[in-house]
Amino acid sequence: MINGYYYIRITIVSMLMVFTALCSCNRYQNKNTQIFQQAEQLLAEYPDSALSFIQSIEHPEKLSKNEYAKYWLLKIQAHEKTGANIKDDSLIHISATYYSQARDSLNAAKANLYTARVHFARNDNEKAMKYLLIAKDFAEGTKNNDLLGSIYYNIGNAYNRNRNYNKALESFKISQDYYSKSKNKVKEILTLEYIGAMFAEEAEQDSALYYYQQVLDYTNNTGDDGLMARINRRMACMFLDLEQYAKAREQAEISMEKDKTDEQALWNNWVLSNCLLQEGDIEGAAKYAKGMPDRKYWDQPESKLLYHTLMSKIYEAKDDPESSLQETKMINQLQDQIYKTAMNNSIPYIRELHEKEQMEKIYNRITEHRLKLIILVIFILLLAVRTGWFVTNYIKRKKDELQEAGQTLTTFREMLSKQAIQLQEYNQVLSERDEKNEQLRNFLMDKLDIARKVAQMNVVSSNNTKEFMIQFQKVFGKNMMDWENIYPVINDLYDGFVDKIKRIYPDLSNKDLQLCCFVRAGFRSDEQAGLLGYTQNSIRVKRTQLVKKMKFDNAEAFHSYLMKV
Repeated sequence: MINGYYYIRITIVSMLMVFTALCSCNRYQNKNTQIFQQAEQLLAEYPDSALSFIQSIEHPEKLSKNEYAKYWLLKIQAHEKTGANIKDDSLIHISATYYSQARDSLNAAKANLYTARVHFARNDNEKAMKYLLIAKDFAEGTKNNDLLGSIYYNIGNAYNRNRNYNKALESFKISQDYYSKSKNKVKEILTLEYIGAMFAEEAEQDSALYYYQQVLDYTNNTGDDGLMARINRRMACMFLDLEQYAKAREQAEISMEKDKTDEQALWNNWVLSNCLLQEGDIEGAAKYAKGMPDRKYWDQPESKLLYHTLMSKIYEAKDDPESSLQETKMINQLQDQIYKTAMNNSIPYIRELHEKEQMEKIYNRITEHRLKLIILVIFILLLAVRTGWFVTNYIKRKKDELQEAGQTLTTFREMLSKQAIQLQEYNQVLSERDEKNEQLRNFLMDKLDIARKVAQMNVVSSNNTKEFMIQFQKVFGKNMMDWENIYPVINDLYDGFVDKIKRIYPDLSNKDLQLCCFVRAGFRSDEQAGLLGYTQNSIRVKRTQLVKKMKFDNAEAFHSYLMKV
């Protein structure tokens, strides 16, 4: 009887302890709920304060799944609104997964959108588009026009990065329509800017000017000199591409007058220098070019590459081969730097992403074990209350069984630990192999991307294709466009594109096949001309001949077919 009373007292005390723990947990959850509510209220106008509230949670890993998902969604929104770099906020994946599985359409759309933006910051356009399409599907069920506008705006940017300007234009127009419905005038105007930019990329000058003018009309009413200067700079670049140098200079000068920030000045100096060089004012071109190193973004290798390429042309115009050669050496050094930076950045990112995915798995495991433990404790207590009145020996037997179960669990954990170590070693081997393959692939892709950039710089300023190819080979060597290595990359990126074209059209020449590859990879006609050694007029004739040879009705049908192969 004494033993029976003893175990009853133990049971009651245990229940009180569990009740107290649960009450403490509820108080903790209530406190977190208040923090999240306050952060959400401050997010739009006071993101710094919202971020402070969110960061006041000391142990976010101890939050429930719902709270943990909310924590990362609010944190990344606050980071972006405060201007922070969000590329390290990859644990937003947890929020995207949780809300997607919970079918919480609004939060799932937001979480997947911000996951996409993290991949944008990582320059992973493919994964960004994957999450944007998921976000779009969830957002369509919410009827939230502003959210849909933001998603389609980012989809447009993804297509723009891939130089698929038709798809980008389509997405930006949809975004503009949603922003118009939500009466978000500021974002609608920014979307109109990009619509104009897409028309400019397609050399549809009249359409581009129509949308640019709408933005300028808005800036005239609001007094937004920064936006006005940006539009004038875009127009200057467009006129430079069209070889309308007087108009390009006019717009660049207006831009410089409205906004004297370093970012605008860097590009305006570049435009003005190119214009004056084409007009024969070598000294004027040199003056503006030499002003570029004084700007904020000068530390970026891409900016330096623009500058030294421009100075090389200026020295050539001055008939100063020695100085031009020095500039060429600088171009080579910068090119190597860009290659090395690209390769060094890719490998740590892959490793870091893997580690964070492992962290997510560990968190899910801990949460699962915690829930199972709570359920187990409640079950044991209920069982003890039911049986403690009658059978003391039964309680003792159950205690022995629990101890035996604990020993079994320990043995099981040891087995799992050994398996985890073996799996880690296996994953390490796979990771090292995948990293080597990825390095080779990135190296080949960087060749194409840099070739495109250099082609753009040279083609916009000169129609002398022969001279460009000579300079191109000086800088990069005659084997820069090594098609034996490039064809496999194109095959890998675009689902066996080269093999399919060869099989369907076996009579195509190498130049025909290379032109098809450039079209599929998103190169503009002027870039194609420069890299294949044609004039712009010749490339148009060549493309027309190829359309007829492949038996298409028009160029649009030819382009659409290649993008779908």
